[in-house]
Amino acid sequence: MLRGFTDEARNKGYRVRSKVLENKLIEVPVEARDAFKLEPKTLVVLLKRLRYINDEPVAIEWAYLNPNVSVKILNVLKEDMSRRSLYEFLREEVGLVLSRAIEVLEIVDLTEEDARLLEVPQKSCAVLRKRFTYTSKNECVEYVLSLYRSDKFRFKIELRSGGIMRK
Repeated sequence: MLRGFTDEARNKGYRVRSKVLENKLIEVPVEARDAFKLEPKTLVVLLKRLRYINDEPVAIEWAYLNPNVSVKILNVLKEDMSRRSLYEFLREEVGLVLSRAIEVLEIVDLTEEDARLLEVPQKSCAVLRKRFTYTSKNECVEYVLSLYRSDKFRFKIELRSGGIMRK
């Protein structure tokens, strides 16, 4: 099963919560248009959250959700996503099977606002994870940008013949 932030953290025994910074409709970002197969100016859901582990801010996430996959995705606008897993919502409320994701990791400098939210010094670096998540029908349902505090996260990548598996 494909896991998101909440599932991964809870699986490791951490307490997880989120502060919802934005939950609204916006125009599809340029970076997601092709994967979402949407025209410019089409509306998608933006769920922006500050993520906490054991009451410490560790990540900022901008999740763009494609309502063309299912109109039920719009129900996330009515949900309290401060304690709920987005992937749980997509599985249980929308009925989607999330089968694969494509990710890119890079190191970036935090903006002054992002450093303030993450409670780290200005000019700190962070790990930026860009992720496109696909359903079992090969529809791109999510484009997410996640900024992780570099002092709190490590990513382990395992290479195997036939592909890459991230743990």
